[in-house]
Amino acid sequence: QLNFTLPDVPLEPGDDLYEEYVPMIETRFGIEPGTFEWCWTQRIIGTIPGTWIACGKMDLGIFDPFGFGVGTELWGNPGILVTKRGHLFTMSYGVSRWADPENLVALGGVTYYEGASGRWEGGIGWGTDRPQHYPPSFWIRSDGLFCRPSTAEPNAEIS
Repeated sequence: QLNFTLPDVPLEPGDDLYEEYVPMIETRFGIEPGTFEWCWTQRIIGTIPGTWIACGKMDLGIFDPFGFGVGTELWGNPGILVTKRGHLFTMSYGVSRWADPENLVALGGVTYYEGASGRWEGGIGWGTDRPQHYPPSFWIRSDGLFCRPSTAEPNAEIS
């Protein structure tokens, strides 16, 4: 289980975390450098605690993905989960809806985890994401599984 806390302040070019990790995200996901329109951090508590740095831009969004005309949006947010034992790349696909002109709320989604360094190197995993509270917000809980390549069995259940 991973619990994503409320987003911190947005990350901007020049911030230490931005300068260190955003180029790694751009390289891993083939994003043209300097084209992200927003980045933010969220503290993660749970099975794999750390800091999640995620970014996005408008062309990673699909508006009304289900064709129902209800105003939902599907967003792809590439990121990196930085922990004391290494880091994992993440790609989070979430369905969101505007609660009002200023607040986008996450309704649910799925996140792919790919171990990149340290204890997590070479591992892969996934999590289903859902709001922790009603009405929905960016307080997300992710439940899933993470496997390291050295074993055939999962070794970090995210639930």
